[in-house]
Amino acid sequence: MRALLVMAIYGIGTLMGVHGFVWAACLFLWSDIFRPLVFARNPEMFPVAWYVAIVLVGTYVYHVWKGNIKPRGGAYLWAHVIFFGWMLITIFLSNFKEVAWPEFILYMKYLVPLFMIYQSLNTRDEVKKVAGVLAVSVGIWGAQAGAHCLVHGVNIDLGIPGGQMTDRNDFTAALVGTIPMLIYWGFSYNWRFRIPVRLGYLVMVALCISAIIFSLSRGASLGLVATACFYLAFVSKHRVRDFAAVAILGAVGFQFLPQEWFERMDTIQVGGDQQEESANIRMQLWIAAFQVIRDYPIFGVGPEGWLEVVKFYGDFHAYPHSIWLKICTELGIPGLLLYMGVILLTFWRTREAILLAGRMKDTDAVRLGMALITC
Repeated sequence: MRALLVMAIYGIGTLMGVHGFVWAACLFLWSDIFRPLVFARNPEMFPVAWYVAIVLVGTYVYHVWKGNIKPRGGAYLWAHVIFFGWMLITIFLSNFKEVAWPEFILYMKYLVPLFMIYQSLNTRDEVKKVAGVLAVSVGIWGAQAGAHCLVHGVNIDLGIPGGQMTDRNDFTAALVGTIPMLIYWGFSYNWRFRIPVRLGYLVMVALCISAIIFSLSRGASLGLVATACFYLAFVSKHRVRDFAAVAILGAVGFQFLPQEWFERMDTIQVGGDQQEESANIRMQLWIAAFQVIRDYPIFGVGPEGWLEVVKFYGDFHAYPHSIWLKICTELGIPGLLLYMGVILLTFWRTREAILLAGRMKDTDAVRLGMALITC
């Protein structure tokens, strides 16, 4: 039954993609994030990666030819071009080209489709469709994980099988970024079956938070708090009201936290003297990362070069558990600054859109912008 449902969605999504490219974009994102063949319990059913890529490129070319999409540049596109141009430079100078080039090609497999999607989004409705698919694709897995934890208790092996979010930390980090968009839909959905759908989104939010808490992920728990603080400090237009709501919900939820969560959070220490094993390993990895940055400050060691050099800085073979340190070690300090520039540009452009929507009294656009910027 699941396999038939998945195949039906692929067929309908393909036909709708011919009608409007945004549906092909949604099909691609849903397929990549939701892992529908895993959901169908038949991951080898057909070559889904090739299929969605062909559908995306084919419908993009078709809609460009029909004049429905007009390729454009813009600061956001050029910021990415500069960043990946710098990555190419670090590859040419790297001593580990055999691992750097496959990593660069992997990035391109995601970047090129995302550029196509970026160039095709012209209306708020199209942005909402893409954002909604992203949120629900992660949210369904999060809700399932949260419900499982409420029934069976703490589980440190949560994740989306077979994808980029198999690891607990990656999965729960994705949940933290997804929750603001689910909250937006929980308060802004205005189509058919409005009340039950809104309640469904808000229940999904609660279950995703449950998955984060019961996974015992320290980073995701702190990320959840940081997301709320970021929203209250930089995004909210009604800080007193929103602070009161967050405080009340937090106080109520605090009463239901499992004892294992408190024990896990107690292992968080500031400084280099870490007693808990995983925290101690991460501290050693961070020290090693700073040593790599000191030795390769400008061009780094190239994409995926970290695993090739870390063995010379300690008795371990793992990533540094910090995207900032990983980028800085592999692409150098300029690469990190370019990466931060892309993020700041995204933040600035989205905030400008929120302020403009506010001046126009467009409440829905303000809510959508707030959800996107908090993600």
